[in-house]
Amino acid sequence: MRPRSRHTLTMRMSFRFKLGILLLIIVLPMLVSQIIYRRAITSLHDALYSSIVVLNTIHATENFHAALHTMLNVTRNIVANPNNRAIPDNWNELRESTAKTLDALRESLQQINNHGQHAQASEPHPADAIAAIFDRLMVELETALSGPASEVPSHMATARKLFDEIFQDHIDKLHDSHQQRFDDLKADAHGFERQIDLLFYGQTLFVGIVVLFALFFSEKILVKGYLRTENASLSDRLTEARNRRYLETVSDRQVAGMLERNEPFSLALLDIDHFKRVNDTFGHDAGDKVLRIIAEVVRKRLRKSDTFVRYGGEEFLVLLPGAEKEAAIVILEAIRKGIETTPLSLVDGDDPTRITASAGLASFPEDAVDDFSSMQKLADERLYQAKSNGRNQCVN
Repeated sequence: MRPRSRHTLTMRMSFRFKLGILLLIIVLPMLVSQIIYRRAITSLHDALYSSIVVLNTIHATENFHAALHTMLNVTRNIVANPNNRAIPDNWNELRESTAKTLDALRESLQQINNHGQHAQASEPHPADAIAAIFDRLMVELETALSGPASEVPSHMATARKLFDEIFQDHIDKLHDSHQQRFDDLKADAHGFERQIDLLFYGQTLFVGIVVLFALFFSEKILVKGYLRTENASLSDRLTEARNRRYLETVSDRQVAGMLERNEPFSLALLDIDHFKRVNDTFGHDAGDKVLRIIAEVVRKRLRKSDTFVRYGGEEFLVLLPGAEKEAAIVILEAIRKGIETTPLSLVDGDDPTRITASAGLASFPEDAVDDFSSMQKLADERLYQAKSNGRNQCVN
C-alpha cells in the first residue's frame, strides 16, 4: 500500500502545484495592473496639485499687481494736489491689504518650492527680493506724501521705477515661468490621458488573454490533472484495475441504477488458484507479476462497458452491465481459458508456470437478487463452490 500512497501523494502535489501556477497567472497580472494604475494615479495627482499651485500663484501675482498699482495711482492722485498732500485715513489699510497680497504670493511661491518645482533650493526666494523692493517703494510713496513738494516728482519717479522693477524683473518672469509650467502640465495631462487609455486597452487585452489562457490551462492541465488524480485514487496501482473505493462509490451507484431500471447485469468474483503457493515458492515479486499479467488477460476479454475491480489480494470482481447469465458465462469462460493458456515465466530459465483461476457468477434477474451486497455474497458463495469442486472452473 505504501507505494500506492506515495504515488497518490505525488499526483496530489502535482495538482496543487499546477493550481498554484494557475492562481499565479491570474493574480500576478492583476497585481501588476494595480501597481501601474497606482503610479498613473499618483502622477495625475501630482500634476493636478501642481496645476492648482501654479494657478494660485498666477492669481496671487495678479492680485499683488492690482493692489500695488492701486497704491501707486492713489498716491499719484494725492500728490497731484499740492495743497492737500496729507496721508489719507485709509492709506495704512490699503498698505496692509497690499502687503497681504504679497504674503499670499510668498505662500504660493513657497508651495511651488516645496513641491519641487523651483529651479534650485540654494537660490534666493523670489518673494524675498520682491518684498525688499516693495519696502523701498513704500518708503518712496510715503516720502512723496509727507516730504517737501519739490521732491515729490523725484520720489514718484523712483517709486515708478521700483514698481516696474518688481513686475519687469520679477513678477513678469515668474508669470512667464508659471505660465510655461501650466502649459507643460496641460500637455502632460494629455499625455497621461493617452497613457491611461493605452493602459486600459492594453490591460483589457492582457486580461482577456490571461483569462483565455487560464481557461485553456484549467481545461487542458488542471482538469486532466484532477481527473488523473481522481482516477488514481479509484484505481489499484499494481494491476491498474479499479479498487474497492471505486466499487463502493461508482459501481454501487451504477448497480442501483440498473436494479431500479430492471436492467439485466451479471457480477463475478474471480480468484487465482493456489496464489499463496506462488508467493511462497517464487517470492512476492513473482506474485505481483502474476497479478499484473492476469489483470491484463482479463481486461483484453472484457467490453468497454464492463468494470474490472481488484477486490482484495488475488481476488477480482467483474461487473458486466447488460449481460444476462448466458452471455456472462461466455465471457467468464473466455477469461478462465485465457488465464489457463497464458504462459508465465516467473523465474528466468525455468519452464513457464501454469496458473488457473476459479470464478463464481451471480446474475440479475435470473438469480432473483435485488441488491448489490446480496449479489456479491451469492457470487462469493459460488466462488467457494468452484474452489471446492477442484478449481479452474466457473460456478453459476
